[in-house]
Amino acid sequence: MMPTPFRSGAFAPWVDDFVAWSFGQSDIWRQPTTAEIAAHRGLFALDAVRSQHIAMFCRHAVGPTSFKASSYSQLEEPLADLGRFELDVDLWVRSFLARQPLADGNGRCARALRMWHDLRLQDADDVGLPAFVALPASSLAARHH
Repeated sequence: MMPTPFRSGAFAPWVDDFVAWSFGQSDIWRQPTTAEIAAHRGLFALDAVRSQHIAMFCRHAVGPTSFKASSYSQLEEPLADLGRFELDVDLWVRSFLARQPLADGNGRCARALRMWHDLRLQDADDVGLPAFVALPASSLAARHH
């Protein structure tokens, strides 16, 4: 089955809950701002992710100083891998977090990129709050943040 374009999932109501959950995994216990939610929606709506998109995401969802100039070259290969449908996304997340390409927000960015990948694999009619969001704080993304 060919993956369905997922852009509609970027505007689903669960995105707000996902961002709040992701922030909680990073011990950020406040409601996400409109800009932080919009940054996630913008990332989720992309057909392909490049380092420039991560820089923009970081500016709005993590903070302007989180993206290092050296991250551009460090991110291109992992982001190209993320676009493969047969990817072991858990292994990819561990690899991303081990590289620590960002000055801050590596866990939040990894969770958003995992969601981007997962949305590409879902049928547009089945897009909803992802199952891994319901996992306890000891989930893969939280353990490696």
